[in-house]
Amino acid sequence: QVVDPEKMEEKWEREVKFLQIMRGAFPMHVPQILDIDYKHRKIYLQIDGPDFWELSKCSQENYGNVLPDWQEQMLAIIQAHKDRGWYKFSMHPSSYFVVDGKLKSINYFFTYHKDEPNISIADVESHIYSTRQDEMRKHLATLGIDWNTKQSFETLEQLCWESFRTNYPADFIERVKCLK
Repeated sequence: QVVDPEKMEEKWEREVKFLQIMRGAFPMHVPQILDIDYKHRKIYLQIDGPDFWELSKCSQENYGNVLPDWQEQMLAIIQAHKDRGWYKFSMHPSSYFVVDGKLKSINYFFTYHKDEPNISIADVESHIYSTRQDEMRKHLATLGIDWNTKQSFETLEQLCWESFRTNYPADFIERVKCLK
């Protein structure tokens, strides 16, 4: 969806940077990196077939059939991000693969460190699918967020999880929101 060359470069750099850091610090939470082709901007990962979303037939009701302890595994990955001071906003179930019975996180292009300058949604709008933007817009007023105004990462994280209520069970989202 992103066509701006500058934005594409930033996404590529973030993906490589945060994925490599995760691989070094928490190798159990990301796929093995087989190769990074900097020239063609491709990352080759060791994965087993389709992503978590596809394996669950695009329905949260099937997550437990794919991986019975998916909630605990995903919470551990999200906690690892928090332990590093990161805010990862690419949280769709398609951002995970199951490798040898373990959930593995990808799509770090939309990750920020707590010490980076705040952003507005408009700053990263091209990173966000239109259907996700529609879900986000439903929660702006409740959370007191203006699309064009820079927000804290904590506020944007709350918006992120509210927008994923159609993809994750409510009890899981509440558990994520309690992580520190």
